[in-house]
Amino acid sequence: MKVKKLLCVALAVSMLGTSSAIFTANAKETTSYKLGDVNLDGNIDINDLNKLQDYLYDNYKPSADNTAVFARVADINGDGAVDEKDVDEFVDSLIYADKSFGDVNKDGTLSVLDATYIQKYLVGNTEEFSFSQILSGDYNKDSSISVLDATAIQKQLVGLGTPSYSPSYSVKNADAKYRKEYAEYITPTIEAITKNCYLVWSDDPDYAIYFRDSKWLYQYIGNPGTIHPESRGLKVIGTYASDKDIILPSKTEGGIDVDGAGYSSSGSVIENANAKMFCLAGDQSLIGYYGSYGPGIELNSVIIPNGYIVEGYTFSRNMTLKHIFMADNVTLYNYCFEGCPSLVSVKFSNTLEKIPDNAFQDCRSLDRITIPDNVTSIEKSAFLGCALKEIKLGRNVANIGELAFLNCPLEKVYVYNSFSDIGAGAFYNRSYGTNGNIDPNCKFYGYENSTLKEWLEDVKEFGIMWGNTVTYNFITL
Repeated sequence: MKVKKLLCVALAVSMLGTSSAIFTANAKETTSYKLGDVNLDGNIDINDLNKLQDYLYDNYKPSADNTAVFARVADINGDGAVDEKDVDEFVDSLIYADKSFGDVNKDGTLSVLDATYIQKYLVGNTEEFSFSQILSGDYNKDSSISVLDATAIQKQLVGLGTPSYSPSYSVKNADAKYRKEYAEYITPTIEAITKNCYLVWSDDPDYAIYFRDSKWLYQYIGNPGTIHPESRGLKVIGTYASDKDIILPSKTEGGIDVDGAGYSSSGSVIENANAKMFCLAGDQSLIGYYGSYGPGIELNSVIIPNGYIVEGYTFSRNMTLKHIFMADNVTLYNYCFEGCPSLVSVKFSNTLEKIPDNAFQDCRSLDRITIPDNVTSIEKSAFLGCALKEIKLGRNVANIGELAFLNCPLEKVYVYNSFSDIGAGAFYNRSYGTNGNIDPNCKFYGYENSTLKEWLEDVKEFGIMWGNTVTYNFITL
């Protein structure tokens, strides 16, 4: 009876026709643009988010003919301005669509009600869709909301849809083998976590068990001992997906919350599980820094959900990663993005408080950053050796650690806190003298009565003492 009812609804959907609703905030509008199609290629995806970020970093300007259209498609939150708030809305919408795909009525489940909600949207009988609903409602991923999406949801609900992943016999057999082998270690907690997932390996069942779902490899640590007690629990350490643009999971397919990402120091963990790729990052000998195993996952962009902890070295030395987007309440650890040579942009979390030691060291394509006002500390060597030409430090940055921007080819430095504690060598470029001088062409923007000016005066005096005069330009904000 339930299937018959669903099929009747599907028939009613088909009677609406197959015309698509333009991606605007309201289906009643008949404009010729798509909200979110920032690069105007007809699709709405992470490439548009990257283009929006480029615009805010002054690395992209729309042509004169496209200025008005750009202003409309890039105003994601509809407040009349294109700014960081639109990046935040885009990031949050992508995360929502990834974890709640098809749930356009936002009741937490995929059901016939979502198909009906899309139908009502198409004929103008419901309220405006938010951008996250627009992305989530594009069930067939053709960059438009149409009757085809409602039909696709209906087919999925009655078992006529095509599953995104079908495990191989080897994965299923391995799961059965390991569940039997590790039976005494599989607690109710592990049973819950591995629901809809497959056990793939364990180096020590009393310590850590690895399992996978359709996309991710997880490490569950049940008994970390006294050395690293904070490591207890679940970590994302690898992916089986071939996507170069990834959103880290908020939940496993078994419904368990995930709030952190780490890296595996043993590439064999995932290799033994017949993975397509073996880890997010790792030691030099494992990720191919010297060419032994290849560059690891060839990421282009990564989106980090709300509340995530990014452990040390998680993305370290990823050769292809270009863009990083952080939702709120993200915490970073030392060396988490160290040595990513292709990285060009970072959207920091609006609630991030600290950029830790060496977090972005030697990211040699990163040429400008804006540190949000909520950050209070930029720690030792955080951006050492980057390509930074322009940096803007938020109003609450009270600590700039020693060597924080060492050897960056700085041209403009904005310091909005008059009382920042600036560590030794923070803005040095050793290309300008053996004692670590300031680039004489660099312009510092700050306040006349500030610790920045005092620091620069001290550097100048130090340079004269060593017989190597330091000059600088200082402009009051």
